[in-house]
Amino acid sequence: MKTQALKGAPNEPGEEEKAWRVVDEYHHRLLPEHMPFAYRASDVFVGPSRPDEGFGLPALEALACGIPCLLSDTPGHREFAGDAAWYFADGDPNSLAERLPDLLRPEARTRARRDGPAAAARFSTGEVARRLEETFLDALGTRS
Repeated sequence: MKTQALKGAPNEPGEEEKAWRVVDEYHHRLLPEHMPFAYRASDVFVGPSRPDEGFGLPALEALACGIPCLLSDTPGHREFAGDAAWYFADGDPNSLAERLPDLLRPEARTRARRDGPAAAARFSTGEVARRLEETFLDALGTRS
């Protein structure tokens, strides 16, 4: 099976990232209404977030779409993804590489389709966005 690495990001990749030749195709500035199609066209979602990065909205969206998710083992990821995701040791690329083949198996797709949407349904993306906005406004001291 041939795999292809896609990356979605708000900005275009820099020359250094392109030079690594790890990603085959880049998508940037996707409209929110196009995101479910991008997730569903993927075989796996990899979320290497650090513990101090906060809530992982892209990982939650991927879970909701029933995509196998390989996430860094952080308290935040464990809190919302639980047993619906697979985990690798935070900051350990070897751990990520060891776990990734597990997610390419048909059983992983079946489990993700069954457990991912149920885990994501415990959260409202609108409520998450509202709370994030409030947090940002509080931090800026501009919330009324």
